[in-house]
Amino acid sequence: MTDVIESIAQEGKGVRIRWESGASLFLSRALWREWPFGGEGAPVSPEEAESYFLPLQYSEALEYAVRLLAMRDHACGEVRRKLQARLYLPQAIERVMDKLIREQLLDDAAFAAKWAAYRARSGVGRARILQELRQKGVEGRLAERAVALDEAGQAQAKDAAVALACKLLRRYRDDPPNAAMRKLLSAMARRGYAYDESVRAVEQAMAEN
Repeated sequence: MTDVIESIAQEGKGVRIRWESGASLFLSRALWREWPFGGEGAPVSPEEAESYFLPLQYSEALEYAVRLLAMRDHACGEVRRKLQARLYLPQAIERVMDKLIREQLLDDAAFAAKWAAYRARSGVGRARILQELRQKGVEGRLAERAVALDEAGQAQAKDAAVALACKLLRRYRDDPPNAAMRKLLSAMARRGYAYDESVRAVEQAMAEN
């Protein structure tokens, strides 16, 4: 037996269509303008309406997701939650997620690596970074790996800075202390090291020599 539309009402930024069977469908205002099935009492099934609007919702949801990614990187879980908050059909959301992952616009491993490095540079600890990644929907194993790789990379970068500072100390050891320090920090700055990073490396190099 064909279902019947029970009510059509404004809801948030769109329209909610409800059927006598209890099923419902939410459409954005833009998509509601495409509604072809008549008003309350119209004999149309939820399945028919969903089938009609699935490709339209997919296009709208994909455009929204791409706009999100143009503003900043997101984890898969973040994008999924934002699409769900807009009440798109689950099938439309899955198609969007598949498309973005296939086109490498979403990559949780790459996102986790960038986030771990960014937060570590901001002085955030390991446990907090792992918590943040999990809150963003990054799977635990990927989060752990990203933090471990960043810690290894930081250790290597620190060792390289100290090695350079040792080399420069030997080069400028016959200069007056203040002049030697200025030259040393200037040389490290030319290599791309920040001032604080250079000072820490020099202090460690001096302690080792």
